[in-house]
Amino acid sequence: MIHKDWVDYSHHFSNQNIKAIFSYKSFNADGLEGRKDLADQTGFNSDSLIIPKQTHSTNILFPMEAGRILDTDGVFSSDPNLVCSIQVADCMPVYFVHQLDPVFGLVHAGWRGLVNGILLQSAKQLEEKGHVRIIVLKARRFGISTYVQARMFKRAATQFNQLVHICTHSKNTTAEMFAMTKVMEQNYPGFIK
Repeated sequence: MIHKDWVDYSHHFSNQNIKAIFSYKSFNADGLEGRKDLADQTGFNSDSLIIPKQTHSTNILFPMEAGRILDTDGVFSSDPNLVCSIQVADCMPVYFVHQLDPVFGLVHAGWRGLVNGILLQSAKQLEEKGHVRIIVLKARRFGISTYVQARMFKRAATQFNQLVHICTHSKNTTAEMFAMTKVMEQNYPGFIK
């Protein structure tokens, strides 16, 4: 759904409980009041927002209540009454969803966070509860498909009984992913093969 000041990408998710709202530059969503105003206009309860003070860190938290959280770039919850929120410009929003349990989260992934391992740290924390599905809305940023492909390849190549699925949006992208896998396999250290 497209509005004058924001766009709703929720229909891209198979889980109807996931809502993805992005404001345009014309909407001032800066600061606490701006974020709450956006929440109110888009049907969220602004009093339920988890609002991290993002610092391009690898800090991840599972807060038990709504409100402002300092020095954090990833917020997770299992409370359906809480709303995870982040603010991005040229960074990437990454949605985490647990397949069985009601665990969900949002990570602000800029280049510093990616280099320092924010996605890996987030996945590790969630893996304690089981399998994780990673959803990336801005996949053309920072080589995220290469990152995910490499991570899944390493997992499948170095651990027994691992089933890995990577879905793409087009035939050409699928061919590129398979070609990338072939390059990774050919260049993998001999002692691991």
